Amino acid sequence: MKKLLLTFLLTLFTSVQLFADGPFLYSLPFGSRIYPDEAILEKTKEKGIDYSSFEKYLLDNKNELGKKVGLISSLEVYFVLNDNQKSYFVDYKEKLKNSVEKKFGTKIPINERFLIALMDDYDTESPKVEVYQKFVDENPQSRTMQFMNVFAYNFNLIWYIDKKDYSSMNDFKEKYQDNCLQNFESFNNDTSADIFSEFEEIIALGYNCDYALKCLAPANDRLNILNQKIEFTLNKIANAEPIPRMVVTSNASQIGLSAYEWLGEEMMLISSLKISDEEKTLLNYFAVNETYNYINHVNNLYVLFEAIQKTPSQLANSTNKKSVEKIATKENWKKINQLYDVFKKNFQKDNETSSDSNSNLDDLRNFIYYLSLNPNELTKVYQN
Repeated sequence: MKKLLLTFLLTLFTSVQLFADGPFLYSLPFGSRIYPDEAILEKTKEKGIDYSSFEKYLLDNKNELGKKVGLISSLEVYFVLNDNQKSYFVDYKEKLKNSVEKKFGTKIPINERFLIALMDDYDTESPKVEVYQKFVDENPQSRTMQFMNVFAYNFNLIWYIDKKDYSSMNDFKEKYQDNCLQNFESFNNDTSADIFSEFEEIIALGYNCDYALKCLAPANDRLNILNQKIEFTLNKIANAEPIPRMVVTSNASQIGLSAYEWLGEEMMLISSLKISDEEKTLLNYFAVNETYNYINHVNNLYVLFEAIQKTPSQLANSTNKKSVEKIATKENWKKINQLYDVFKKNFQKDNETSSDSNSNLDDLRNFIYYLSLNPNELTKVYQN
């Protein structure tokens, strides 16, 4: 099942230009998007920087902390993009550390300590999350440190999916992430408030659990938490809330509303199935979550079919649909088909263009019906 999660991430990563596409410092969004007028940042990305200019910029109190983070990030970008150049990054870090110790002795200010700690995370996809948490604990009013703490934690989750555990993720959310998001405007101005726009994407990627049950919900309260997630995602579908940075089509609101109405009838059908409550909940979660992914141009179907070792044509040519029809009430089945036809028509208006892609929405529906009749196959999709 690791392949399922990896494929989802690859689909998302290749669909848009995300910042989490290289080492930690390389991926920080403190460059020209946030500081378009700070020429030194772009210049450093392209040509590097001499040490005296580097130190002067970092120790100049006139430069806000976010810009200094941007310079450190730009220097790593330079070496990532020019891998034929011998890196002097670590040498610069040691020189900066010596200069700071010489200037301040044992009482080094927090900003300088923070910059040196940041440089310790050179050329890694595994930032030292606990270090950034300590800086936030020491200086909770720093907008830059608050952002870096949330970014580092979620960046770690993206690259190390085995660390995605509901309890630890919820603890971080309650202790740090929620406070950061809710109070971001009130923090001090040591970086631009524009950096806030970068939160949505990194959190969406970091907290995406996909098919890992230990990430989706705690074992002792699984059904309750999954039902909450179902309602949350249904609301996003109804309100046409997109996955961050994915394409939003002109008729997104029509697609979202019609998908919401169709799913309501499908969930009514699922509730009538003679399967366990956990299987019903997982089946509902699958239907809602995969529909949300699909209408936002994240298509996991090909790897899902591989997981159950079936092909789309096998399910399309099966008797599953007729079997499900026999389970549904006459009125329920009539509404399901009517609402599905509206949903499919709305979606195909400006999304599906090729004859191959026109069947994908049908493939999703067929997959849902296959799982409805074979709930034991849910274990091939969701792992504990």
